Amino acid sequence: MAAASVLLAVPLRPRVRLAAWAAVGLAGLALGFALNTRPQNLAGNNFLHYYLGAKYRIDYGDFYRVIQAGRDAPQVGFRDLDHPAARVRGTDPDRRAYYIDLLREKGAAFDPLVALDSLAAEARTTGAISAEAAEILRGALPEDEHAAFVEDLKRSAGPANRRPLTDDYGYNGSPFYGLLRQADPALHRALEPGMAEVGLVWQILAALGFVWIVGAAIGLPVAARVASAALLFASWDFEGYALPGLVFGELWVPVAIAAFALSRDRPVLAGAAIAWAGLVKLFPFVLVLPALVLGARSLLRRAPGAALPAWVPRLLFATAAFALVLGLVTLPFGRSWGEFLDKIRSEFLGVRMLNVVSFGQGLLLLGVRPHSWLLPILQAAGLLIAACMFLADRESDRGVTLARRALVLVAATGLFVGSWPNYYAVLPLVLLPHYAREHPRLTAALAAGFALSFLLPEFDATVLREQPWLHIVKLVPYWAAPIVMLALELRQVPWSARARRLVTPVTAALALAAVLEVGRMSASRDHEAQAGDHMARRDARGAVREYRLAGRFTPGNSTLHMSEAVALMAAGETAAARNRFERAVKLDPADPVIRDNFARML
Repeated sequence: MAAASVLLAVPLRPRVRLAAWAAVGLAGLALGFALNTRPQNLAGNNFLHYYLGAKYRIDYGDFYRVIQAGRDAPQVGFRDLDHPAARVRGTDPDRRAYYIDLLREKGAAFDPLVALDSLAAEARTTGAISAEAAEILRGALPEDEHAAFVEDLKRSAGPANRRPLTDDYGYNGSPFYGLLRQADPALHRALEPGMAEVGLVWQILAALGFVWIVGAAIGLPVAARVASAALLFASWDFEGYALPGLVFGELWVPVAIAAFALSRDRPVLAGAAIAWAGLVKLFPFVLVLPALVLGARSLLRRAPGAALPAWVPRLLFATAAFALVLGLVTLPFGRSWGEFLDKIRSEFLGVRMLNVVSFGQGLLLLGVRPHSWLLPILQAAGLLIAACMFLADRESDRGVTLARRALVLVAATGLFVGSWPNYYAVLPLVLLPHYAREHPRLTAALAAGFALSFLLPEFDATVLREQPWLHIVKLVPYWAAPIVMLALELRQVPWSARARRLVTPVTAALALAAVLEVGRMSASRDHEAQAGDHMARRDARGAVREYRLAGRFTPGNSTLHMSEAVALMAAGETAAARNRFERAVKLDPADPVIRDNFARML
């Protein structure tokens, strides 16, 4: 990526430039293939989740439960897919109760007071674990699939999986994706080592097709398309996250086709592609925003020349119709859209994903709480700013301009959604060669920013959790690239004098609100930390005082109320502690830590 940033800035003869970009692309491609075909990486968890999830129609919430059963393993320790931040029986008391219950159901004679390891061994030797596993498999899969499922799990447990298979967040393929995957012949065979190599080759071909179609959509010459491909293959987000999976082509090629169709004034094809991509990963439905903006503008303006373009209703109708038909086609195949959406909702609301690169993630790192009023306001502002790109889409601004701005809209989605994984953030790299024609140094700086981000520790590194500022430095390039592209497109919008006068105070107000909110959260955290120091010194009353000061800054923080209740209990003020616990439970009735502490007090 550093080499790519140099090529974006340095003027070279066309043939030399083309050869240099080809060399960067081939080097990145070779490195990615070599890394992903090493024994410890081949057929990694990303690949296995989508292979097993598409092959076997297991309920989304039961995915890990059934995997444990297929391995003849106890139902302990894996990720709870209904509450993704938690573990199923993750504590020793929970596991002890589980093994005791199993042994009682089996009718075995045992001593409930022996060590936990002894209880687990007793459950194994008596056949209690195997009996439970067989019952789970009977309820989850047809009997004729049991043997194949067990065999696939045995083959997936090789040296490739240094991270436990059940330590991620389950199968996230939509019902439509599961149906698409059925066209893969490998899915109907036992899991074999060569399948991962075939998957890599397919994703590489899909990536090349994606880049080529995007280049055609926005009018890039061949040399610039080679540069786009090189930037994609130089991206660690692509090589390390997207390439070893089974989703990139199924998602991004339709997005490229939608942009190409918009550039060629083929709204029905664009609607079909948007529906296809949206039913795979939901966020591509943002591509209907240009039509919604133009539709709203035509309704609000009755002046001559403000008539609704013919392609707008055709695009909206085609998207809705294809989404409905394709969604209904998936229903006979045993997957529920309601269960899928509930799975995604619980996952994105229940955990803080380590590799999320959205703008909201930066605010969280600065101490803004997930439920702060600031987040939805800034996200709405980001969406509104992105929508303003299409205010200039008069008849003369259609074609490649519309396609390019639609792709910039997708690239900027991380600015106005809460969860935007790093492997979705590859689109800005593909667009850089277009902007490099007029802004070579600016685009070179953006590429250099990604190089720096890739040089920093990985997203799950302890140092990033301990040093939030370093984590923010790693995230800045993911915000800078789409913001710069938005700014370059918005410069071409014919702003009215009134709109320009309005932009400055609104921007200042949002910036001030963000500063005040971050300051408020920081003050709350400081008092909370001081309260912890008081508790460490067994000064419960001092801790209560600090917790109350912290609560003045963040009165809706349920954890603060719980911590104050614990301090009040230590100070002997039982009635006041109960009042604080009740307040904490009312604010967050599903929090298991609050409920556990309240139950202990009662």
